[in-house]
Amino acid sequence: MSGLLATIRSQNPDLSLLAHGVDLTGLGLNLNSSEPLYASFTSPFLNDLMGDGLTSNVTCSAERPDTATETPYTLPSCYGYCNVTLKPSHFKRFTIETLALIFYGYPRDLVQVYAALEWFNRGWRYHKELKTWFAQASPALEAGHTETNDGKSLAHSGGQLVYFDIHSWTVKPFANTVPPATFVRSFLTEAELREMVVPRK
Repeated sequence: MSGLLATIRSQNPDLSLLAHGVDLTGLGLNLNSSEPLYASFTSPFLNDLMGDGLTSNVTCSAERPDTATETPYTLPSCYGYCNVTLKPSHFKRFTIETLALIFYGYPRDLVQVYAALEWFNRGWRYHKELKTWFAQASPALEAGHTETNDGKSLAHSGGQLVYFDIHSWTVKPFANTVPPATFVRSFLTEAELREMVVPRK
């Protein structure tokens, strides 16, 4: 309240009006009326509040179906809601970053499984304990080509492993400090992943 004192005591009439507000009864409004103040009011920024001469969508209130209001504008098509269903074929066109967003952003959803299957198709393997995607570093991987590796060949290949870092949203080299036997056992198999696609009865 102490912050408003300077505004209330201001000599500027606009600033004082902001602090005190406006008495609506002084503007001719009967605030004690049980009827709506303005039956077809759509916006304070319209000169023609009744909508005369404006053709647009007419909407009726659910509570008072007899009061129709004119909407003097149309919603641009770019704001329209388009319900697009993602299909498995769409995921082939997504980047690794987009697949990561879908996989980590939609847990326990079918699109998460579709994203994971696409990771698998591109040669990546998911480590269940580290909750991270791994792949064999190669020029083909950097170019986005498909590779086929299972978890064992990935861990025992002897080559450099890379992983997708969700904190920096980039692919980074992996310094393996986990014992190989433990590391291999924790990879999600493709069979486990495909079981998630089949609806349970």
